[in-house]
Amino acid sequence: MDGDFSCIKRAVKRRRSEDFTLHDSLTQGLIRGAEGAQ
Repeated sequence: MDGDFSCIKRAVKRRRSEDFTLHDSLTQGLIRGAEGAQ
């Protein structure tokens, strides 16, 4: 899961400049889900 998560974070950084608001909220949801799972 750790490898997947750094992949997600890299992809999100790339997308952030394109659509900050949408992807930022999606990222926050993913991060909260990942933290909740641990």
